[in-house]
Order: sequence, then C-alpha cells, then structure tokens
Amino acid sequence: MTRPTPVLAGLLLAATLLLPGGTALAAPAATDAAAQGELAWSVRPADNAQGAGRPNFAYELDPGAVVEDALVVTNLGAVPLDLAVYAADGYTTPSGHLDLLPDGETSLDLGAWVTSPVTSIHLDGAQTVEVPFTITVPADASPGDHPGGIVTSSVQAGDGEVRLDRRLGSRIHVRVAGETTLAVEVGDVVTSVTPSLNPLEPPAVSVAYTVTNTGNVRAVVTAATEAGGLVGSARAVAERVELMPGSSLPVEVDLVTSWLVGPVDVDVHVTPEGIDGAVAEASTASASVVSVPWASLAVVAIVVAAAVFLGVRRARRTGA
Repeated sequence: MTRPTPVLAGLLLAATLLLPGGTALAAPAATDAAAQGELAWSVRPADNAQGAGRPNFAYELDPGAVVEDALVVTNLGAVPLDLAVYAADGYTTPSGHLDLLPDGETSLDLGAWVTSPVTSIHLDGAQTVEVPFTITVPADASPGDHPGGIVTSSVQAGDGEVRLDRRLGSRIHVRVAGETTLAVEVGDVVTSVTPSLNPLEPPAVSVAYTVTNTGNVRAVVTAATEAGGLVGSARAVAERVELMPGSSLPVEVDLVTSWLVGPVDVDVHVTPEGIDGAVAEASTASASVVSVPWASLAVVAIVVAAAVFLGVRRARRTGA
C-alpha cells in the first residue's frame, strides 16, 4: 500500500492561506488520524494486467499509445470521505522533491494525457474503490521521460476564508520511445565570504549554484564542490537529488570548517546518473573569491604592535 513519501512531499498540504507545503501522512500518522476520527486515506496502483504490488505507475510507451490502469483508494477511518480526483504534471521543487501541480493549474504534459470518467468519489468508513484512468500518448510526444501523477484531494473549510486542501497522490512516469539524452548543466556559481568575529575561527565561504536537467530523462545528480586558497582547501558533496527533465535546482554549500585564506578558486562538478544506472559526463563550473581572516589579522597586528612598542620602550630605557 503506497502512502505519501518524502518523494511526494507536498502532496498533502494546505492550500490558499494555510500551511506552506507540508509532508504527506506517513503510515503511523494516518493510522492515528483514523483512530481519532479524522480524515485519513491511502492510495496505491491497482493490481491488474499492468502489474501487481507496484510502488507507483511507470510505463515505456510509443507515441500514440493508449494504456488503461486504475488507482485504488481506501478510506482508513470510519468517517465518510469525499475526494476530488485529477491528474497533474510533475516538477522538481526547490527542495529537490517531486511535486504535482495543484488543482486549477493547467497541465501541459503528462497531466493532460491522463483522463478518467471519475472526477470525484465518496467513500464510507473503511471502503475501498478503484478509480480507472486512461493515458493517451500524443502522436507527436517528444521522446524521454514525462513525470506526473494522479491526485486525490479533500478540501475542508476552515476559519473565515481559509481552506485546508489535503492531497494524496501516486507518481506516474511515462518514458516515450525515441532518442534519450542524459545531461545536466551547472551554472550561476556565486561565492561569498562571511568573516568571523572569533580570531580562532576561519571565515565562512559559501557557494551557491544552479543545476539544470538539460536532457530528456530523469537524472539523479551528485554535486561536489572543491575549493582551494593560498592557504587551505575544502570539499563538500551535496545530497543526491532526482531532477525531472527541464527542472532546475538551486543549491547552496557552506564551507565553514576549513581555513581558506587568500584568493580562493572554487570548482563545482555535477554528475548525472540515469534511473537505469548509466552515468553521463559531468558538468563543471568555476568561480573565485578572496577570503581574508580579518579578526585573526587584527589580533596579529595588535600583538606585533605591542611587541614593537615594548621593544622600542626597552631600547630607549637601555640607551638612557
């Protein structure tokens, strides 16, 4: 049974004026909510000719192909449940998760290929229903991966004009036959230095950049940032994330544990890996910044000045 996961972060969230993108209910939370009489439900792909025990919907199709499938929706509680059902395009969020367009936003890709005779369902307590849907791939569909999903949504009125929109969906991935390209591009590299007021701590060097999936298939990217100064060096590896075709992801790395002094050269290497394990050529971008440990230099200057002062004073006394 598939319930919301971190990959689908944002599919259970509050719309309009409430709660900025939350995380979907995990199994224990859903069980607890049902026990307390709150709304709780689960979704999963149906067991049919397309497969059994599937974690999500995935297909490899030719342009013009038509596929029929179904989503199983179960009311986990005793309270009757009314849900809207719709399909939507998928995209990569700035946090690196897959999310789906909310109801009301027009889907132009996979979300527009999915149709269902069912747009809403009513479930009594503990009831399960199947929602059939059809995927019709356009004859001129571009080759590569097309992400999206099918969503169930419960909208509840809150205080005043606030509405709570709880969404729970299952991913749909369609790979259209044809030439595929696995590629990413790293750019917009910006470096900055934040001096430390503590003379025993190094300046903090931050590196920000953007990774874009320039290919036409999903890519799991590994980004490594390397920095070297007149004194010191550092290396940091960002968390691996999955990027949808055409999606961009802003990344920021803090190099706070190394003494990087003087002119600092920064290189960012991003390597894409396909879902099938294939690895493509890395994309590299560079930048530079000057890191000066002002607090440390101030202490050194004070010590040198004190030593010179004491030396001159001692010399004068000796000469007298």
